[in-house]
Amino acid sequence: MKPINKTLSLAIGALCGSALLTAPAAHALDIGAFADIGYASSNEPGSPDSFAIGGLDLYSTQKLSANTTAFFEFVFENNGEAFVTDVERYSVKHTFSNALQLAAGRFHAPLGYWNSHYHHGVLIQDTPSRPGFLDFEDGNNATLPMHNVGLTATGNLSAISYELSYANSSAYDTTGGAGSGEILVPNVADQNNKKAIFGHLGYKVPGQNLNLGLSYMNNTLFEAGTNAGYGTSPGDALVEMTVIGLDGRYAVSNFDALFEYYSFDNAAQAGVGDGASHTASAYYAQLGYRFADKFKAVYRHEAVDFDTGASVDEYFNILGTAVSTTDVAALRYDVDDTNAVTLEYKTYSPDGGDSVDTTTVNWSFMMF
Repeated sequence: MKPINKTLSLAIGALCGSALLTAPAAHALDIGAFADIGYASSNEPGSPDSFAIGGLDLYSTQKLSANTTAFFEFVFENNGEAFVTDVERYSVKHTFSNALQLAAGRFHAPLGYWNSHYHHGVLIQDTPSRPGFLDFEDGNNATLPMHNVGLTATGNLSAISYELSYANSSAYDTTGGAGSGEILVPNVADQNNKKAIFGHLGYKVPGQNLNLGLSYMNNTLFEAGTNAGYGTSPGDALVEMTVIGLDGRYAVSNFDALFEYYSFDNAAQAGVGDGASHTASAYYAQLGYRFADKFKAVYRHEAVDFDTGASVDEYFNILGTAVSTTDVAALRYDVDDTNAVTLEYKTYSPDGGDSVDTTTVNWSFMMF
């Protein structure tokens, strides 16, 4: 080694050593995990009985300072052929007071009760399946963006809680036709300068185990395809949406009830379908009863309704969604606090089509 290089190496080594000595102590990163394994049997043609590995959900919250925290959630999902990695949530938050916390990143959209309380771990929800219309963006029955990327303000004022988001709008690649893609939530670059607004206002009734909520979303679905089905270009507006939702949860003794109702006002843009505005609705109602300490019986009814035929609601036509009802019955057995086995029977009944019955046995668990 030449003298000058040797001297430089020693200097760099000394500086690095000094930096290590003066750097603040590192905090260990605590990572938790949710996972599940299932077996499903269905009468749908071409759908064989199958074992399936569910998503592996890794998450962590790190305290950066007295009032600042960071959070991430990665899910290794099984797409039927291989595992793919999805960044589900990823944010940094600063707490000014109990009434105001500001955060930036990727979040679960503040719509209703289910999406805010039951995340990607099957163990924390009563049934292995989510209500179909609240499925995540890549789900077969997804109707809403369940995530957003932007800024979020949250807070609690006595019995009232709120969450407001200013975020990238959602998009869809219509190149392949109806239902060929998924609702896209831009992580890096928005399709247009217009942003989406989400909001949820919650109220906990004093002295009662009753929570009520009001949701709002104003969002434009933009074109993401370069060879789009409507002759549109990337960044062109497809449908302007206004969604208002109501939700509630009541619990007493061993009984609980949960519901969400959403009203859609979907305005298709000129050249997209009939270019008209349409109203639609989606809701679910769920009842649960816990007995013998470790068992819980659950029943849920779901429905999605919108204009069809010659004057179809083009938003749902783009998604490939069907007018439908779904009934779910489940029996859950909590082995302990870390894992549960659930038997679920679901009947999906599309309007004008054959019903599909699916029986699922799911073993969900957590690691920490």
